[in-house]
Amino acid sequence: MAKQPEHPSKPDLDTLDPRFIEFIQKSQFLVVDPHSSSRNALRRLCLDLGAKSPNVNAVDNLGDAHEMISKLRPQFLIVEYEMGGGRCGMDLIHVQRKWYEKDSERVFLLITSNQSPAILSHAEEEEVDSILPKPFTAAKFRDQLLAAIAPKFNPTPYLTAIQDGKTALVRKNFPDAIAAFRKARKLDPKPTAACFYEGVANRKSEKPEDAAKCFERGLTFDPKNFRCLEGLYEISMERKDPAKSYALTRLMYAEHPYTPRRIPELVKLSIANKKFKDVLDYYKFFVQMEA
Repeated sequence: MAKQPEHPSKPDLDTLDPRFIEFIQKSQFLVVDPHSSSRNALRRLCLDLGAKSPNVNAVDNLGDAHEMISKLRPQFLIVEYEMGGGRCGMDLIHVQRKWYEKDSERVFLLITSNQSPAILSHAEEEEVDSILPKPFTAAKFRDQLLAAIAPKFNPTPYLTAIQDGKTALVRKNFPDAIAAFRKARKLDPKPTAACFYEGVANRKSEKPEDAAKCFERGLTFDPKNFRCLEGLYEISMERKDPAKSYALTRLMYAEHPYTPRRIPELVKLSIANKKFKDVLDYYKFFVQMEA
């Protein structure tokens, strides 16, 4: 249960960047949380930060959330991870992205009382803007939300180039996307993200060899980077190379928890490579996730 925010203390809006205030006041907010206490607290905290009352809505289930996102196109989504029945609130980030091709136009704040490595890894994979642990205070909510907004108004040249590339990706302009990511690579000493996205653009351009080189380049800066390893894994699976695919999964999950959606593939790979003990590990992981 969310800790009730302290009142009457409210954030001093005069101390905020005027651009933040304008963004908050003009935006639509949607809170998605099955728990009435935290849902009401989150709505009130949005109002305390300057959001307009008609622009702050709250629902308790994913069905209504989908409907409200399509209807209102909220720039701010504040979502509980565990929505009951094994359903995950983080999936709503894909619905929000359909309406906002630029990351700077939207904010996704994930709420969770379970900070397991699997959930944190999932959030990183989906590029969630910020995570707010339960129980939370008014001050913590404010800090997390403002921390999520800040990079959107003060991006570095590196992040600007990556955003340009991601926008081109959404528009399926792959040559421009690749050019933007190559530009980004020159703007940061460890451009792992730029290498990853350049690999994605090459994959979408049906250039798997070039994509693999990009993912490998990203790993020279961060040898344990999950997304680059996963990119190589997906190319290996497309090439139907079970031995290499299996080797890559061992690297992927040496430092990261198993990705639930990958479990069926991992089981098949383990059997194909006669690594039967792995199947038991996957089963144990699945049971822990369901607990």
